[in-house]
Amino acid sequence: WCDVGNYNQWIALVTNQAGSYRIPKGSKIVGCIQGPQQGLIWTDIDLWAMQYIGPPLVYGFNEIGSGCGLIARKAAAFAGGVGYWMGPSQFFTLSANGVQPLPCTVWDVIFQNLDQGNLSKIRVAVNSRFNEIQWFYPSVSGRTGECDSYVKYNYLLGVWDYGSLGRTAWVDQSVLGPPIGADAEDFELLQHETSNDADAAPMNSSFRSGYYAIAEGDLMSFIDLVWPDMKWGMVDGSPSAQVSITFFVANYPGDTPTTYGPYTVTQATEYFNTRLRGRLVSVQISSNDLGSFWRIGALRYRYAPDGKF
Repeated sequence: WCDVGNYNQWIALVTNQAGSYRIPKGSKIVGCIQGPQQGLIWTDIDLWAMQYIGPPLVYGFNEIGSGCGLIARKAAAFAGGVGYWMGPSQFFTLSANGVQPLPCTVWDVIFQNLDQGNLSKIRVAVNSRFNEIQWFYPSVSGRTGECDSYVKYNYLLGVWDYGSLGRTAWVDQSVLGPPIGADAEDFELLQHETSNDADAAPMNSSFRSGYYAIAEGDLMSFIDLVWPDMKWGMVDGSPSAQVSITFFVANYPGDTPTTYGPYTVTQATEYFNTRLRGRLVSVQISSNDLGSFWRIGALRYRYAPDGKF
């Protein structure tokens, strides 16, 4: 490091505070960020804290985590006072409890689809407005070499999701407003969270749940009636959202599911009928209408156990 306030003086003398330190573990330094009260330095295998202690040593270095290296230079950030980063094979956090692995419920989708030749392009993105931190990464299935997918963690709710979206750079909420991201495909800078649409075009929004079952999944379920429960528009806005609900039903986890729907519902839809039978049921909710805003409530079903086979 250089002398205090002098970026041209890097040679340590008794009259300055320039200096150096060789981290004794790991084969390379992958990334560094400024954390609360300390700098954080990741090698490929561990995490070190760098704290100012004054002359003569100037900085003190302590290993605060082992086996928790960083996957790429831009893969670590702080959100909500906690440090988050993506390692070569899992996610980690740094808080008052020290370094902890962060269990990821969508691990297979992410780490089995990483383009290993372009890991340096991974970018972390904090969206503090919605308590989210996400990582954009290049996927094997995308075959572009650029970031085309993401995995997102809501640190307030403790839930994960993933999808297809590419951003090569990101700035969180700032004096310029909501977050700004860079799109490598169209060479554009995009400001997020500014409207319900995508640059004046309908936003194709959707999510799909995992499978759920009755009891321990040993019983089949029969569903013939669904009561949608949604918020159909923004506060004091027109409740005009149009939502599609689709069910995917399978008898065993390895089966190709049978699709029921999509069923189109609006605020005027009191209920709709369906006749589906299976051991495992997944639901997908989506929309593609202009200006649409909706929020899911507690969907209710009329169902009954319907045998084991």
